[in-house]
Amino acid sequence: MKSRISFFDATALKKDITRFLPVWMIYTIGGLLVAFSTAMGYGKDYRFAGDLNEMIGRFGMINICYGGLTAVLLFGDLFNTRLCNALHAMPLRREGWFFTHITAGFLFSAVPNLLITLLIMPALGKFWFTAFWWYLGMELHYVFFFLLAVLCCMCAGKWFAAISMYAIVNFLSMIVMWFASTVFQPMMYGVKISIDGFSLFSPVVQLVNEDNFFRIEHNAECLCHKKDSYYWETSGKEHIYDYLGTGESWAYLSIIAAIGLAFGVLALVLYRKRHLETAGDFVAFRPLHPVFAVIFTLCAGALLQMVGGAVFGDGNYLFGIIGIIVGFFVAQMLLMRTVKVFRGKNWLFLGGIVAALVLSLVLCRADIFGIVHWTPDADDVVDVKVAEGQFEEWYPSTDYYTVTEPDEVQAVIDIHKLLIAEGPVDERDNYNGSRYFTLCYTLADGREVRRYYRADYEGEAFNRLNAMFFGRPDYILGATTLEQLQQMTEYLFVEGHQLFAETKDALLECVMQDVLSGTLSTRGDKYDSYVGYVELSRYNGIMKYFDVTDRAKNTAAWLKSWMKLAANPGYVRDNATAIAIDGVTLSMNPEDERFASFLDAWEQDHMSGWLFYNAYKDQSLYQMVITLQFGDVKIPIGIYDYAENLCAWQKQA
Repeated sequence: MKSRISFFDATALKKDITRFLPVWMIYTIGGLLVAFSTAMGYGKDYRFAGDLNEMIGRFGMINICYGGLTAVLLFGDLFNTRLCNALHAMPLRREGWFFTHITAGFLFSAVPNLLITLLIMPALGKFWFTAFWWYLGMELHYVFFFLLAVLCCMCAGKWFAAISMYAIVNFLSMIVMWFASTVFQPMMYGVKISIDGFSLFSPVVQLVNEDNFFRIEHNAECLCHKKDSYYWETSGKEHIYDYLGTGESWAYLSIIAAIGLAFGVLALVLYRKRHLETAGDFVAFRPLHPVFAVIFTLCAGALLQMVGGAVFGDGNYLFGIIGIIVGFFVAQMLLMRTVKVFRGKNWLFLGGIVAALVLSLVLCRADIFGIVHWTPDADDVVDVKVAEGQFEEWYPSTDYYTVTEPDEVQAVIDIHKLLIAEGPVDERDNYNGSRYFTLCYTLADGREVRRYYRADYEGEAFNRLNAMFFGRPDYILGATTLEQLQQMTEYLFVEGHQLFAETKDALLECVMQDVLSGTLSTRGDKYDSYVGYVELSRYNGIMKYFDVTDRAKNTAAWLKSWMKLAANPGYVRDNATAIAIDGVTLSMNPEDERFASFLDAWEQDHMSGWLFYNAYKDQSLYQMVITLQFGDVKIPIGIYDYAENLCAWQKQA
């Protein structure tokens, strides 16, 4: 009589559930804590719903751990020789064990997440149904992570090996990017390897950036005053928030879930072909040995190369070579379970890896694909952005020029060619005499190509850039008049000390004069005549830094007097040439008791630390303006009631 084939065993399922019940409980409690802390933190149902949309992707960081742990626990018998042989001697077929564990694994996620979904629904108010979108998203990326972990368990003979493979596969694209950035990028002048294309193949990284699963937005306004949990009051108006449908992030999530199902099918195939005696081996299938050895070797080489590059510079590959050798033989020891790995065939294998790597480095240095020396034709360029610093994304606070005119585009391309001809600038040898900037081309075919360079101040390329962009007053200050500059400047710092009100405006006047005269710019100068630095922040978030030298006569003189004034309580007594109180000149006759008492009050408040504790002009605190003159330098200082002695002096006067 033919035996009935079973693909499921209820007893084994019950054992899986009860045996690992604590894992369910920890996952459930953790999920509830995160969800309810988010709900209580916002207090509004529409805000909680909007954050729930972002949590779908971010919870991938939890499921990558939970899915991997669940798979290792359920298929843990494959890593113990005695237990593996004992269980597989039972009448239950491998398919039965496989589908029973898979069912338990899905229940490990479906039941806790359903419980969390039902409990958070009341906090979502009229957006209660978005909890089920969250539930669907959680289950889809759990399918990927769990079944990928199951596949890794089939390929490994030790739990440590399964976890290692799981981590490597999840982050393989990022490892490739890291290796290329560490080894190849230093030889590719102007090129920076972007994470964008690589993150698509690393779901846990990509999911963090996926936040368009559904939309909760305000689509109407009313002038009513009714307070309701669905409204948000702003300037007398209330925004009504509504659910506006699903977003495009579901496409990526559905694709990785389908890939996860394919991993599950492949895991079943490998499980049926797996030899039980491989339990305890690092890798269960011999054809995977060289794959693991190569990946482990290159990772070790890139890791040590990164350390060596940070210490000795990017051009030194000694640490990378050492890392490759050590990594290769450590990988062989793990695979062969012995330290006797220094054999002829292993040396040949290592030689092949090194030869392939050296060949790729030679080809990269030769730029056979023309990546480093690439420049576009002006006719193919829609526009080109030129910005200080290195920007992989453009933000509202990014300060840049957009060039669209054909002759200006061609001028930028000519500068680009000149930069390639001048070659790299060693940042450590010429940090204060060079500057980073970014070129971003938008091409007619829709592509966007970025190049990143560091230009030497003495080079022809920088001189052209400075004349065309960075040296222009409207670029340096973002304003063409003093009034515009004062209105646009939100914060102003001198050597880290913030200036306010009249004091800020006085320094801005000096900065404007020197910028217009060409003696002050953000490029920096040699430090043989360095005076101090000024940091200017606009209301749009753009910040400018000025290293002030004696070339900037007005700003330098003002800073010198200001820093001495701030450091020395007696500087006014010894050096002031004129003093005015609210525009009225104060007699500086040493015999005048009013002048003497002013100096005493000034020095007492200076030593107390409250003299320069200014705030934005608040009439309830604001008392007077003291204008101090040192030669040609005038420094107005707003006095607030924190300066008790000066305020008392004013009342007596």
